[in-house]
Amino acid sequence: MVPGLIALGIAGASCGGPEKVVEFPRDTEYARLELSARGAFERGEFEYARDLYNRQLLQAERSDRPLRIGNSEFNLAVCEIALGNTDRAQDLLNSALIELGRAGEPLAPVYVVLARAHHLGGDPGACLDAADLALLKESGATRREQVEALALRGLSLLSGQVPATTSGGPPAAAALRRAEKLGQKLKTAGYLPVSVLRLRARVSEVDGKWVDAAHAYEREAEASQARARYDFMSEALELAGNAWLAADDPARAGDRLLRAARSRYAYAVGREVPARRAIEDLAHATRLCQRVFESGAVDADPSLESRLAPLVARIQVEEERVLAVLAVVQARDALDSAEQGSEADPE
Repeated sequence: MVPGLIALGIAGASCGGPEKVVEFPRDTEYARLELSARGAFERGEFEYARDLYNRQLLQAERSDRPLRIGNSEFNLAVCEIALGNTDRAQDLLNSALIELGRAGEPLAPVYVVLARAHHLGGDPGACLDAADLALLKESGATRREQVEALALRGLSLLSGQVPATTSGGPPAAAALRRAEKLGQKLKTAGYLPVSVLRLRARVSEVDGKWVDAAHAYEREAEASQARARYDFMSEALELAGNAWLAADDPARAGDRLLRAARSRYAYAVGREVPARRAIEDLAHATRLCQRVFESGAVDADPSLESRLAPLVARIQVEEERVLAVLAVVQARDALDSAEQGSEADPE
């Protein structure tokens, strides 16, 4: 996410207080996997972090300790969200609710991440339900978790797919005001979750305040950049570009769209991602470059052309390379399939 992924479980592993995690160091392998997985996640190596948390979950299940099982499922779900597998994340989080409930842990962190998974998965109704559960007093939400839940609640209401009065909670603008007020009281200097910034931008869009929306998206991009979530940063820059276009400022729009395209290109090239995923990212980068040309941004700021042309050329070269790789993979898969078919049919 995201817009921004919610960094709740990865930072501390446990959903409860630190006094309940003292059992971890007694199992050297479990603790080692925890430290390695957390480090991999913070470096953006989400696939590797997922593999490590899968191994940790197996260890936890072997010992049948609900706190360990729930923690591992929770952190594994955060990895799945980072990889775009929201359905898998939802299954893990629903299981974590059971295990952490058995352990007597606060459930608000799980409900918040579950709300995020539903939001990213395109189910605003389920997102709203999970956010409301996180806000219940008995869920034990911290101030930060309340801020996240309120922001996700507001984003769900702005989707247009759920009634504004659902669950009797605050409408989107009111949820934003409450989230920002709570956010001001957080001890971390300058802390404001990216979900709140996204909600601020969306509320501004609904009100037709496109400049305010653009600034909010830019702050979201900066926050995502600080968290090393460059995929979410690219998305926020793209949305900022759209807002600047709506504000009739093509020069700023072109700059944001170009930066989003460049980041998307580099994200595809600089990480070991499946060829099909890389092709999708490169195609997206190409579309963003086309929008810069079609929006009149180059006319408004001629310097954009000198930045854009080399990027377009780099994207085309990389697309050709990835397509060649993909063709080899497909040919190999077809050959393997044919060999398996001949083994199954000796005639």
